[in-house]
Amino acid sequence: MDAPVGVVDSGGGGLTVLRALTARRPAEHTIYLGDTARVPYGTRSREVVTRYALLCARHLAAQGIKMLVVACNTVSADSLPALAEALPIPVVGVIEPGAQAAAARTRGGTIAVLGTPATVASGAYQSALHRLAPLSSVVARACPLFVPLAEEGWTEGEVPSSPRRWGQGRRWSTPPRPPPKPSRSSCGRGGSRARAERRGTARSAPTSRIASTAWPSASSAGPSTW
Repeated sequence: MDAPVGVVDSGGGGLTVLRALTARRPAEHTIYLGDTARVPYGTRSREVVTRYALLCARHLAAQGIKMLVVACNTVSADSLPALAEALPIPVVGVIEPGAQAAAARTRGGTIAVLGTPATVASGAYQSALHRLAPLSSVVARACPLFVPLAEEGWTEGEVPSSPRRWGQGRRWSTPPRPPPKPSRSSCGRGGSRARAERRGTARSAPTSRIASTAWPSASSAGPSTW
């Protein structure tokens, strides 16, 4: 069997990258690792993000991956050089592809960047977009609630439909609560895909393996492989 491609993210949001990867390369074996034990990364310092990212990357490298895809914008913005230096395999992030896609779709207008505080503060998207679309203006806004909404799968209701309220740093008078999750029936070992996504793991194809970082404490040595 060919060596797998590793995909790492701070949680379940990177499953969109995994889905795109397997759609483009359906024959590839993959391993997805979502660091749900320490999500979110976007409010942490660059040093802490890099330390966590190196732990996850080295764990995937120990599984024999041939390439690491960093599906986390925060890690791509802050820690990509450290990962590339630490691993003897190709390491790619999502900043450059995302900026290229935005630049290809704009017609010289304004490009909005919504991301975690760390991603926006890094200036990585702004720099890439100014280089790729020099005639466009770039507006970046930190949206701290993006990650909790994505991890909870919360896509409907007042909070997710009103990004201006939390994108501009305003606070709710009452802390928002996610809607109750509907009950789901089991579909094979490990239950439904939605349940797997919530705990940061997923099978991308019949030949995929599953990695999880749901270890007892965030300070433990590393993740376990299921």
